Amino acid sequence: MLPARAGHMEPGLGRERYRFGIFDFDVAALELRKKGHVVKVRPQALKLLALILARPGDLVSRDEIRQALWGGDTFVDFDQGVNHCIKQLRFALGDDAESPRYVETLPRRGYRFIAPVEAVADDRPGRSGTDIAQAVEREPPVDPTGPPAAPLPTEGHRGRRAVYLMGSGIAVIAVAFLIGQSGRRPAEARPDAPVVLEVARFASSPDPAVGLGLAHEIARRLGSQHAVSVRPVRVPGSSPDAASGSGEGGVGSRLLVEGEIQQTDDVIAVSARLMDARAGTVTWSQRFTVRADELFSVEDVIAERVVGALRLRIAAPEQERLRRRYTSNAPAYEQYLRGRASMVEYTPDGTRRATAAFEQALKEDPGFTLARAGLAAAYADMYLRFAPAGDPDRWAERAEAEARAALDLDPDLAEAHLARAAVARKREFDWETAIAASRRALVLNPSLDQAHFFIAAAYYHLGYMEESLLEMERGRRLDGPDVVEPLRIEALVALFSGRFAPAVAQLEEVSRRSSQPIGDTYLALAHYYTGNADRAQRMLESLASHASASTAARAGAALAGVLAARGEAHAARRRVADVLAREYRDHHVAYGLGAAYAQLGDAPRAVQWLRTSADTGFPCVIWFERDPLLDPLRRAAPFAELLAHAKRLRDASRGQAP
Repeated sequence: MLPARAGHMEPGLGRERYRFGIFDFDVAALELRKKGHVVKVRPQALKLLALILARPGDLVSRDEIRQALWGGDTFVDFDQGVNHCIKQLRFALGDDAESPRYVETLPRRGYRFIAPVEAVADDRPGRSGTDIAQAVEREPPVDPTGPPAAPLPTEGHRGRRAVYLMGSGIAVIAVAFLIGQSGRRPAEARPDAPVVLEVARFASSPDPAVGLGLAHEIARRLGSQHAVSVRPVRVPGSSPDAASGSGEGGVGSRLLVEGEIQQTDDVIAVSARLMDARAGTVTWSQRFTVRADELFSVEDVIAERVVGALRLRIAAPEQERLRRRYTSNAPAYEQYLRGRASMVEYTPDGTRRATAAFEQALKEDPGFTLARAGLAAAYADMYLRFAPAGDPDRWAERAEAEARAALDLDPDLAEAHLARAAVARKREFDWETAIAASRRALVLNPSLDQAHFFIAAAYYHLGYMEESLLEMERGRRLDGPDVVEPLRIEALVALFSGRFAPAVAQLEEVSRRSSQPIGDTYLALAHYYTGNADRAQRMLESLASHASASTAARAGAALAGVLAARGEAHAARRRVADVLAREYRDHHVAYGLGAAYAQLGDAPRAVQWLRTSADTGFPCVIWFERDPLLDPLRRAAPFAELLAHAKRLRDASRGQAP
């Protein structure tokens, strides 16, 4: 509950705290902190902040604000008062009305808080409810994990269809146990103490796809409910505590669901166990069977029973997303899972398999919006990383079209906004849109680790290295299937911050886990900066002839800089000419050309290309200041002007940075 009148708090409000971005807000004290430091804001503005924080993603009408802050018997110039409060909040949060990160204005209607919010349990005296801790981890709410996507086999079609029903069914079983063990009515549980379940991939015979899909269905179906956190375990048989990330920054739930699935003709038999993850003891087990052809007739009911059993108070949009069935076509859903599995391989073949799977899903069910959103992301990956020369634009156009179509079909689907973010991040290099769309996706479904990774990528391009790592860790804590992208982000932050040795180690791991277009150009540069110029040159020479248009162009530009730095000016100029003759060009290509011209002693052209790099998506001032290849420019007046220009571009994005 929130203040009913100015200066008065309703019972229970005094112990609420919220975290969002790098801010921490104590409602009782009306105290806002940024990175631990108190931000001075007038009390009335902070009461308004409390009001909208309590209902993230929902419209709070101007009339509600009037009643909550001033009441019906207080006469003030309300419009001026609330506008002044909003201005104070925006100033304190570094927000922008035109491109908001936190507070969105709905003209003449009201406001809503659009960033992810954590309602934090308070450990001060007077905090009750410890009996529930025996069944559920008493941790601050965290984003539930994103759906895992592992490679699916081609056989066992009927077994794969069981994923939908079994995922929801196991959630219900675990929830029933929680309710029975809590010793109190679930309706009494505080909304800031969400149910936290860990779900291991069930062993499945003869088709492993059924077990691999269980954690996906539980997380995706319930992921939009902010009061439930479901965390899949990535590796079967791993330590629950380790798998859940219960170390620094992790959550570590106490309950683990695991089991086995067997299929005989059209009958699916499930043996499920609920374990105390810390003690390693089985607290409940059951065996039951279900017919495969019952799959879609009961899935909606089961999903609603999970929320109903917990007696969660969820907003109407969340209820609608919970009830919505995105497809009733089993083959379409199977292909969708296959596409998601292939996306995180980060290889040319994997991405092509993903596009083919999503396309097949849409042939089976043209209205399957989740598949359309996945297809947009896959097309964007093809454009940025794997498309051959002459082909990138075709993939770019298709990515943009599918992202628009997904949003048109369902503007309230988190994955549709994530698809828009993918296009902005990988095709347009429009960091403002990438961040805004990712944040909107997280409001709708906090389980999307990719949204955090898109924001982190935007931040390191803009030069916000600390913030990039913070956002990357938020995504990593969700324990999703993507282990490559957070490692890659961490490596590039190290590289562009001038910490070359750790960048080498991290990029070598990226290379081992993925494919050359993902990070090998940066790995080669990291080798050069750590003194291994011969190895760097060999790697770049190989990458400059890669089938990927983006990889060949980026590596060619980087190679020109390395050759020039090694005194091979003629060879460097040939490489520059080769890059300029190529069709693909982005901010990293422009930066490489600028570094090459700097080493060739052509300061005007160097500054021209570096300015182009900043203008087209890479105003990374910290790297401009630290890159050894730019040393010949350091004392030139045009370079100082370039740095000032890049800083202006970076600062113009401050409304999108933490």
